[in-house]
Amino acid sequence: MWENRRMQRDETARLLAAVKKSTVQITRAQEKRDAAIVAAFKAGVNREDIAHAAGLTRVAVYQIVNRQK
Repeated sequence: MWENRRMQRDETARLLAAVKKSTVQITRAQEKRDAAIVAAFKAGVNREDIAHAAGLTRVAVYQIVNRQK
């Protein structure tokens, strides 16, 4: 019984570590995406084209650009 609980705790810890690792990776990827969006925006690329390329709405593109100011 105690060994089963320890195994469950170990598995839980492993799963939570995987969640944390992937969250860090996603955050870094979003930061890179946002920087690319801002660069394209500043270069005068059409906002709809940026949104389409990023899989976002134009409103989301504006939110990202305004956040980076």
